[in-house]
Amino acid sequence: MPYIEVSFEGQKTFGGFLKVDGSAQIALLDGLLIYVTPGSHYLEYSSIPAAKRAANNLNRMVGSWANSTLNNVIAAAGESHAVDATINESFDEDTLLSLEIISDAAGHVMDIPKYRMLALSDEGLQEAAQRYKEQQDIINTAVAEANGNKSPAVELVLCIFLGSLGAHRFYRGQFGMGILYLFTMGLFGIGWLVDIFKIIGRMKK
Repeated sequence: MPYIEVSFEGQKTFGGFLKVDGSAQIALLDGLLIYVTPGSHYLEYSSIPAAKRAANNLNRMVGSWANSTLNNVIAAAGESHAVDATINESFDEDTLLSLEIISDAAGHVMDIPKYRMLALSDEGLQEAAQRYKEQQDIINTAVAEANGNKSPAVELVLCIFLGSLGAHRFYRGQFGMGILYLFTMGLFGIGWLVDIFKIIGRMKK
């Protein structure tokens, strides 16, 4: 089973985000293991979340339409410390990609992440598999506890009546997406409608 292993260096305050083959962004933590299937994978690293970048792009568009530089300045300030990188590598069954991220005391990623491909022994693979299982157990427990404190009925009501403002996203603690919904009227109404059916689906389950 191939993995990506994340390690923080420098001040160790922040790691950024990673997409694997265009999937949703994964918030990186020190020591995190990410499982990937054998084969070629395209990794996209960013030190800022996708929602913030989308909001910055929206600010630029609004500034352009309004013939004003204020929103462009705000958007540029939000990305002044942004670091982006892409990695395209092939993974074998025993491959571990070690991804090293260096940040400063202010939490800014200082440079493009360094990485190296390692071949694990059978013992190393067993250890990685055990660590991965332990991490998944912790994540699943945390998600279950978080979802247990949120009522899907309340979420549905918020989505129906205030979904275009991202109220249901804020309710679930998804502040980045909430801000994006707020500025785009629920992703131009499409995200709002999709979320209604998703919440109903979760309630049925």
